[in-house]
Amino acid sequence: MENKTLNYDALVAEYQDNLTSKLRGFGSSCDFLELWVHDEDDDLSLAGMIESAKASGVSLFSLTMSGGTAGRVDFDRVRKIVEGFATLAVAEEADGTRIEVSIR
Repeated sequence: MENKTLNYDALVAEYQDNLTSKLRGFGSSCDFLELWVHDEDDDLSLAGMIESAKASGVSLFSLTMSGGTAGRVDFDRVRKIVEGFATLAVAEEADGTRIEVSIR
């Protein structure tokens, strides 16, 4: 898979909407997200997304998220959860935060 940039906020909104409108296959644009289950704890949700990518053989992807969402994420905690198999590079941008995920 090429390095895709995904919008975390949009994915969470789509996931939550699909919980009430679909019975199966929440149908995201990224195959590895079929394994992801959103968690109300954004740290665990983000870590789960990274674990789903690893399980699907993805080695690199990017996420963007709003400043409000990024303010709720403890990136050090997420790094500790995934430290055995992934690294995160977090950068503030004008319209939010960008996370580059590398999976080994």
